[in-house]
Amino acid sequence: MSDSEQRGVTTRPGNAKKHLGLVVTNQTQKRRSTAEVAAEKAAEKAHREAEEAKRKEKMDRVAAIKANLTSNIEVIELLPIHICRLTFPSVSR
Repeated sequence: MSDSEQRGVTTRPGNAKKHLGLVVTNQTQKRRSTAEVAAEKAAEKAHREAEEAKRKEKMDRVAAIKANLTSNIEVIELLPIHICRLTFPSVSR
């Protein structure tokens, strides 16, 4: 017989009051229900749509500013040269 068979199986003193199986059960992941997953996806979709709406609004504002600048440049080009020099010294033809 070997040494361990003669002594029998004994618990180490440090493990006598511990619940070592809890380590494994505490590491399991909590599962989400179908309703929770659907609610999270709906919230993400609403957030993406809100961000897209903000981005589109910003792009529209930039486009409006560009159109305004373009129309202002066209007006300046139509003015006689002497008025342009008085009003806008940096503009030359």
